[in-house]
Amino acid sequence: MRDSALATAISLALLKTSAIAIELAMRVHLAQSDGVPRRLGGLSPQREKHAKLLLLASIHDRRKLEDIHRAVGLSRGHFIRAFQQSVGETPYRWLSTQKIEKARRLLRETGQPLTEIALACGFCDQSHFTRTFSRVSGMTPGAWRHNRL
Repeated sequence: MRDSALATAISLALLKTSAIAIELAMRVHLAQSDGVPRRLGGLSPQREKHAKLLLLASIHDRRKLEDIHRAVGLSRGHFIRAFQQSVGETPYRWLSTQKIEKARRLLRETGQPLTEIALACGFCDQSHFTRTFSRVSGMTPGAWRHNRL
């Protein structure tokens, strides 16, 4: 009976020591970082910002995804997975969303022709713009503009 009580006491002491060690490790980690929890497997905040800026710049200079993943220092596959984990969508889908948001703003705030808006938002022509906009919004750009007036 006495051996069992001793074994239990030793187990409890080891458990308490482990808990203290884990707490100390967490405190050291938080002291060395900025205290902000990080997503595992995604892009760092700096890489995410850099990638988004490069993607937005690619609207007009037709930069390829290969150039962007190299610029942030990752392989193509790793970049796409990490971007999706950080942002919630693939780089292509995120860029398409940004283009459509810009188009909505121009449709709402300007009287520019649809062809000019299409080119300003990085679409190769009005037809491509209309197909993409319709898929995302459920209506053509002209109908969307008309409904907002």
